[in-house]
Amino acid sequence: ERSRQTVTGANVRGGSSAGGNVVKVDMHINATDAASFSKSKAQIMHLFKPVIDWVLAMPFEQQPKAFFLANGILSAISDNVFVATVYINEVKAAFDSGAITREHFDTLAVAINTGTNIPSVATPNGQAAFLFLLTSALAPVIRLGYVRMVTMALPYTVILTAVGYFAQ
Repeated sequence: ERSRQTVTGANVRGGSSAGGNVVKVDMHINATDAASFSKSKAQIMHLFKPVIDWVLAMPFEQQPKAFFLANGILSAISDNVFVATVYINEVKAAFDSGAITREHFDTLAVAINTGTNIPSVATPNGQAAFLFLLTSALAPVIRLGYVRMVTMALPYTVILTAVGYFAQ
């Protein structure tokens, strides 16, 4: 049996909603599609497992820096919220199983958070605000393209990542 959900959004032009276009999308999702989506999500989450297991096998004092770098690299090229969610859930599972202490969990959570947010300034993929700017009507006016944005962000990425890494 299919459930029906209608999503409505407005395309706002010129700073007001007057004259905006309303878009209606009908989404039909059945139980098989929902199960398939959940399975795909679980498979994606397990892509990170080898890295997480490798980091958790390191000596405790090296783990925060390793999580910071692993999250930073992935967050620069993908959705940083998703990356952080996967990593923190896996670290929480390690805490729940007794593999790490509460104090170490807190330390790793900070490393994951900072690693997810600081190095992600490297590309528009990692920061929603940058991606929004890159796809806005303003981008062509100021001649802002993907490569130019990455080039402009490079000095900030290097300095912020270095400071964040050594602060772990």
